Amino acid sequence: CYVLSYKNRKIIKSSKNYQLSTAIDGEVNYQFGKSGKETFIFDFRYPFSPVQAFAAAITSVYKKFSE
Repeated sequence: CYVLSYKNRKIIKSSKNYQLSTAIDGEVNYQFGKSGKETFIFDFRYPFSPVQAFAAAITSVYKKFSE
């Protein structure tokens, strides 16, 4: 079982939780996690733009809300 560190954020265990990092330094550039029944968090930084980060977050929950 792998455990992701969300740095003091309350995250519910879910298959939708993920983090993206660079291969060079291993720092997390984007993280997405489920924090409640229908609430999610996402944090991002360079090289992601706000539009790219939001698009990635929407694709993670699209199927759930489209049903």
